[in-house]
Amino acid sequence: LQGLPGVFVNQTKGRPGADGADIRIRGVGTLNGSGPLVLVDGIAYSLSDVNPNDIESISVLKDAASAAIYGNRAANGVILVKTKSGQKGKFRVDYNNYFGTQSATILPDVVWNSVEYMEGKNRALANEGRPAEYAQDLINEYKAGTDPYTYANTNWFEVMFRPAPIQEHTLRFSGGSDKTQFSVSLGYLDQKGIMLNTSAKRYTLGTNLSADLSNRFKLGASLFGTFWTDRESAYTADEGNGEGGIMGLTFRGLPTQAPYAANGTYGDQWVRVPGHNFFRNPLALSYEGFRKSRSLRTLATVFAEYRLPLDIRYKLTVSANIRYGLQKFAYPQIELTNTKTGTVALMGNIPARGVRQSSTESINLTNFHTLTWDKEVAPGHTVGALGGFSLETFDDANFLAANQGYLGNDLTELGAGSTNPQVGGASTASRLMSYFGRGTYN
Repeated sequence: LQGLPGVFVNQTKGRPGADGADIRIRGVGTLNGSGPLVLVDGIAYSLSDVNPNDIESISVLKDAASAAIYGNRAANGVILVKTKSGQKGKFRVDYNNYFGTQSATILPDVVWNSVEYMEGKNRALANEGRPAEYAQDLINEYKAGTDPYTYANTNWFEVMFRPAPIQEHTLRFSGGSDKTQFSVSLGYLDQKGIMLNTSAKRYTLGTNLSADLSNRFKLGASLFGTFWTDRESAYTADEGNGEGGIMGLTFRGLPTQAPYAANGTYGDQWVRVPGHNFFRNPLALSYEGFRKSRSLRTLATVFAEYRLPLDIRYKLTVSANIRYGLQKFAYPQIELTNTKTGTVALMGNIPARGVRQSSTESINLTNFHTLTWDKEVAPGHTVGALGGFSLETFDDANFLAANQGYLGNDLTELGAGSTNPQVGGASTASRLMSYFGRGTYN
């Protein structure tokens, strides 16, 4: 889609399996959010849950005339996705795959030598007429120091980022006769994150079947399913913690802070300056605790088309778009070792040790009825008409539970906590009934 006139695609995140891509058509709208309506084989569906290898074609409706039939939900444009179906001919087996590696393309060029950093920071403060943060005795001690744990020169970008592999595989079976065509695909995506201990996997199933039962009657069905699972730190930027999660803490890291102590435990800072009274070790937060999520989305569609007299075609479509999601946060308690004194203390200014778990479900049922007529009234002149009725139901629910008072980081079930239990939930239901029509001349 990127590069099409009037279409802007922006990737707002870099998480494995959740890049946060935004699609804007004709700029940012204000009705029904700002994203376009995405229709997969005529049914509203999430584009991120479609295996790219299952897509046969994509069309973008940008002007008001072409999108008007979809109502105000098309105020921000429409993206029409047509999935692959079987073709008449012999049975085929297709296998596609790719292997790759990912890495950060641009990282800030900053000072990671502790002495240079302290001296440079003092000069910057002096230029502002403010007192120095680092005493000269401390700088001299660093110059003379030889222990890499006590007198660290840490490049936090080298600690937290790494080249990460990615692979995707798709296996497709297809074929058909003059009367029946079918296509079945299986997909697998395994993406590791360039940030430590992050990953995502996607499993997909796609099926398409159509059959001409007579010269007038056609029947078809499709089923698409996507299962996502991903993992990252519990200290994520989405939690409104103010520092941008692990990414923000990595950018705030100082060269004087060591990721590990000499005994192999997680390191704590011994040089404290304003703004860094608590050291939230990004490496420790990456490996202790987690945020894990799983989601399953399915789209099942059945349609029947019958040719009436006068070349009028009646089509009935019934579809179910169902999604279930589960997300779990395990907040750890982390001990840090002062790299100079050896004193062990708990990491401060992070959520208390506990577990928070939420689940969501969404059920969208769709029923379409359409009548279509096309006729060539003269050589090179065709007129057509379409009229229809649709009924859609939307049922959404969520549930949230949390607990604290855990005896160890390895206990990650809700029932293992003993203090401050919380529970909540909500549900919504809505219905949408539409009548639509269109006339064409070509």
